Amino acid sequence: SSVTISGTSGQVFNNIVLNNAGLTITGTSSSIAGVLSVVGGNATLSAGPNTLTVGNIGIGGDASRVLTLFCGAGGITVSGVSADGVANHASSLVFAGGLLRLNSSNGYSGGTTLGGGTVFIGNDNAFGTGGVVTSTATVSLQADGGARSLASTITRSRNLTITGPHRLTVASITVTGPGARA
Repeated sequence: SSVTISGTSGQVFNNIVLNNAGLTITGTSSSIAGVLSVVGGNATLSAGPNTLTVGNIGIGGDASRVLTLFCGAGGITVSGVSADGVANHASSLVFAGGLLRLNSSNGYSGGTTLGGGTVFIGNDNAFGTGGVVTSTATVSLQADGGARSLASTITRSRNLTITGPHRLTVASITVTGPGARA
C-alpha cells in the first residue's frame, strides 16, 4: 500500500513508521524531524519535485530489508541511516534518481544501489559498510562540504562521473558494462 501526505511549505512531520508501504510527501520543503522507521517489509519514500529533509532513517527487522528513495529535483537530504542499531546489519538503500544528500556516517551493510541522479557525499562513510552499485542510468557523485575519501567499493555498469569543487577519493571502482570511464 502507499500513502501520500500533502504538507504545506515548511511542514514538519515527526516519527513515521513504514510497514511494507510506500510514502510520498508533497509540499515545498518538508521534513521528517524524528526517525523514519522501516519495519515489516520493504518500503519506498518519494519526495516528488520538492525538497525533503529526513533526520534519521532506521531500517529494522530482518537482514533483507530495503528502503528505496525516489528523489525529485528538490532532492532528499538524509542525516543518518542505521540498520536498527545493529552493526553489520545487511539492510540496504536504493536510490532511484534525482538528488540525494547523505550527510553522516551510516550504519547499514547491505550495500547501496544508485539508479541515476546526483549524490552529494557529506561523510566518508555515507554509504555504510557495504558496496555501491550503479545500475541503469548516469550517476554523478560529488564530495559535499570538503574533500571525502570513500572506503566503499563502487561497481559501475553505466556512466559514472565524479564532479564538483571538492576532491572525492574512492577505494576501488570496478567497471562491468558499457559507458564512460570514471
